Amino acid sequence: MNIRIGTELSVIIKGQEELFTACYIGENNKRQIVLTFPEERSSCFKKVKSPEKITVQFSDKGARYEFSTVILNLLDEPLHLAVLDHPSEIIKTDKRASDRINCLISAKLDAHSDKGSAPILGVIENINKTGCLCLIKEMEAGLISLTNGDKVNISCQFPGLVGEQSAGGSVARIRREKKDIFIGIHFDEKIWWVPPYERK
Repeated sequence: MNIRIGTELSVIIKGQEELFTACYIGENNKRQIVLTFPEERSSCFKKVKSPEKITVQFSDKGARYEFSTVILNLLDEPLHLAVLDHPSEIIKTDKRASDRINCLISAKLDAHSDKGSAPILGVIENINKTGCLCLIKEMEAGLISLTNGDKVNISCQFPGLVGEQSAGGSVARIRREKKDIFIGIHFDEKIWWVPPYERK
């Protein structure tokens, strides 16, 4: 596998809506691959029964890749490790239409799910015309349970523009890290108020 040691991986476990990160350690004779993960994620891995598949995603040199595999073994020492079956193929997925702009912008999410609706305060960490990544605290997220596909409306005061800007979209992915929750949002349509701006 042409994955560099230390590459950050996004792991999606079937039946668990959220996405979380792990780190690629290496491979064993092209039969197994090994990754390490945070201690608080050990219970998530242990719930997976072989041969149920998990999905792993990663980025390299601007391109995005994805593969499916199964967990063969879990180790708690010297690190929290997961031994995975070597995937039969790695699929190159589409790159984003444009690079994300890194930022820290206070935002409000109006979320709508089967369990109701509620405003959630957060911070936009990166954004482009088709989507954004929003960080919210676990306490805020507890106001409503979000899952992939839920509709959201995000509003903020975007730098350089007058007034509040907003966009509608849906939850594309959810990743938890300790007490922080990262929500990836795919906008329903391209938004005009994020650069690059079109000349008239």
